[in-house]
Amino acid sequence: MVESEPDAEAMDEIGFKKLLLQFEKRVYKNQEMRIKYPDLPEKFMEAEIELNEIVHEMHVMATVPEHYQILVDLRSVQSLLQLISHDNTDISIAVIDLLQELTDPDILNENEDTVGVLVDALQS
Repeated sequence: MVESEPDAEAMDEIGFKKLLLQFEKRVYKNQEMRIKYPDLPEKFMEAEIELNEIVHEMHVMATVPEHYQILVDLRSVQSLLQLISHDNTDISIAVIDLLQELTDPDILNENEDTVGVLVDALQS
């Protein structure tokens, strides 16, 4: 069976960047659809589902904390923080779960420098 989720073993720097690019595109599409059809949820429902799915796919990023600097450099941290207050609570919860996993104490203890960059970005 072929899986659509990125493989943790194959998550190199390029894969990490591609996943972040997909995430940013889905954030933008969701914002665009919500602005275009604010009173027609059925019009932006697909964009909401796609956004929620990519946030769940991003959990694989916790397996490569050495790439967290990319998350900060591409300003995806700001996008994640903005999604915490998303109108769709499923998306908000998914983002909080992702941030919790990315900053897991075990990962933090093993990778203080790389995870510290992410923690600093979350606090600023």
